[in-house]
Amino acid sequence: MSTGPNGLGDTTPRGEKRGFVPVLDDNTIAVPDRPGNNRLDTLTNVLTHPGVGLIFFIPGVDETLRINGKAGIYTEIGLLTRFEERGKLPMSVLVVRIREVYLHCANTLPNLVARCTSP
Repeated sequence: MSTGPNGLGDTTPRGEKRGFVPVLDDNTIAVPDRPGNNRLDTLTNVLTHPGVGLIFFIPGVDETLRINGKAGIYTEIGLLTRFEERGKLPMSVLVVRIREVYLHCANTLPNLVARCTSP
């Protein structure tokens, strides 16, 4: 989640194969920007409001991993090449300096999933 120009939170789902968000060091992770719906909401938001929140759903794990921090957009070729996929580089990489990280219990998640999937 990032913060839009209107001050409201803006959430953009991202996902790839396992390990697509590598740990760069003890306090930093990186998220590649792959072609998708061609919306630049998160990247535009980060330019003016670098605070972000990420939530990771991990298959087979009931809890979610939550990370909050400050993000920056990077286009250095050395970083981009770490994320080459099928001969293509991402347009940029969102680098997040972690301020908080914790597991969040999934007590409400089954109820939410049930509401979303029931007819």
